[in-house]
Amino acid sequence: IGILACDNDIIISHDADVLLPISQLIKSLDLIKKSPFCFPYSSGLINIPREKVSEIRTAQDSHNIFPKLVPKIQANPDGGCFVFQKKEFIKAGMENESFVNYNLEDAERKTRLQILGYDIKYVDGYIYHLEHSKSVMSTWQNQFYKGGRQLYDSIKNMQQDDMRKYVESFTWTKRKLEDLDHSIFVPSDI
Repeated sequence: IGILACDNDIIISHDADVLLPISQLIKSLDLIKKSPFCFPYSSGLINIPREKVSEIRTAQDSHNIFPKLVPKIQANPDGGCFVFQKKEFIKAGMENESFVNYNLEDAERKTRLQILGYDIKYVDGYIYHLEHSKSVMSTWQNQFYKGGRQLYDSIKNMQQDDMRKYVESFTWTKRKLEDLDHSIFVPSDI
């Protein structure tokens, strides 16, 4: 409901445990005018060890601190931060609420958008993930991960027509106006 209730035409979905240079966000806002979806990074995710987080907090110039950190790079992440046009994101099914807990929802969203034929833009640069403690529920060992893996595996090879039918089945994109404090756009042409 958060996205449906948002008044903005462009939305930035940003995890609380990631950082990225503001210049990358600004570039993504320019790209979003040409394409409805953009990741404000393309080079990968750099995990920042917990003991280095204090250096970031006290740094006067964040542009110079990031390259000095010893990174563990994860290539091709699909989560962390995502910029999108609200109307198109609703048409594409928003976030897949069938995923529970830590799971493959970020990968599914990107795959779904690609299958639906959307042009996804990327900004050069990294996204920085602040490592933190996790319970088992925030890992692939949680009780819901296997079901999420099976769901993702069933989705990733869909053809475009099958994906459209799948998205049409999403009940969460059709919330009633009375569920919200103000009016929203409800897709009718998915």
